[in-house]
Amino acid sequence: MIRTILLDLDDTLLANSMDTFLPAYFQGLGAHLSDLVDKKRMLNELVAGTQDMLTNLDPCTTLEQAFANHFYPALGLPEAETRTTIEAFYNGAYKDLKSLTSRVPGATTLVENLRTRGLELVVATNPLFPRMAIDERLRWAGIMPGDGQFALVTSYESLHFAKPQPEYYAEILARLGRYPGEALMIGDNLEADIKPAHRLGMAVYHVTNEPDPEFPSGDLQSFPMDLLSTRYNPGSDPLEDPRIILARLRALPAAVRAITAGMDPSAWTRRPEANEWAPTEIICHLRDVEQEVNLPRLTAILELDAPHLPAFDTDRWAEERDYISMNGPSAQDEFCKARLRLLAALAKLRPEEWERTGRHSLLGPTTLRELFKFSTEHDWLHIAQLRKTLASLESLPPKLIPHPR
Repeated sequence: MIRTILLDLDDTLLANSMDTFLPAYFQGLGAHLSDLVDKKRMLNELVAGTQDMLTNLDPCTTLEQAFANHFYPALGLPEAETRTTIEAFYNGAYKDLKSLTSRVPGATTLVENLRTRGLELVVATNPLFPRMAIDERLRWAGIMPGDGQFALVTSYESLHFAKPQPEYYAEILARLGRYPGEALMIGDNLEADIKPAHRLGMAVYHVTNEPDPEFPSGDLQSFPMDLLSTRYNPGSDPLEDPRIILARLRALPAAVRAITAGMDPSAWTRRPEANEWAPTEIICHLRDVEQEVNLPRLTAILELDAPHLPAFDTDRWAEERDYISMNGPSAQDEFCKARLRLLAALAKLRPEEWERTGRHSLLGPTTLRELFKFSTEHDWLHIAQLRKTLASLESLPPKLIPHPR
């Protein structure tokens, strides 16, 4: 059953043609920064920085970081001061762009109807703008962004991937602890909204004035609420596709970094209950499984013919290795680096190499593709565990939180 709804913003909740909006946006930002840098030069580097965001597949780098790594050095501008100047643009002249947009009939009604049904809502706009710019466009659509009505609003500060990468959708689901079959994407763009979400295994609704023979479609006013109660069947297992396996493998470390960002340092080593893992223990487990199970298995399968793959009782490592005494943020960085090594190797594989075989102690004969399909399920179990742990810690007064030391 559908539990989470992803809503595109531009030309879905808000009538906003990018063919008109972006030139005006570039013109306005260029004029605002004209005292600091030549407008043409600024626009060239803005486009280049945006391209870096669109192509980023590094789960350890947010889109904001990917953009900043190019934009400010290329222009020779101090980052902190220039950010302040750009924020002033969003608080001022940017708001004048509202005149280029209009409200979409049925948008606010649909959002309210979905909310009253108890569904989790996500503003799933392409996260190429800062949050303040996206919140402003939501207001133009007649939708107030505050009051916790959205579980997530995707912006460049916290997202690591952009549309149309399937990683974008996989990261959202990982952060919310949802499986693809529990989510539905509503959007107007086939290539950016509908196809990548559907490929990941999500239900979709194509916002269009022309009937779509491939996907449920129509305007927002005619959205079929029965889509929400129908058990979605993607037709085939998305994880048979190596590209989707890679997307989910990239999503996990990105989601972990996002949901632990800004966490109280004392929470890393606090357990909700004496027999449950603290956040540091969860991250150390992910790190060691990556370094000592996933990477060696990949090497063995690629270098040997049908190698034996021993099983490990990795849960014992938490006590044996005293994970609770380790540094959680450092373990997170080590996990991310190990996952990057794994991803770099997997991304180079030819289709036939995904079918190389091994003999697992418990699974029996298996393929590399099947092993890493299971790895994504392992990831999802532990992101759910981490979310549950953090939620439990937030609900308990600090003096009532069991601490191992």
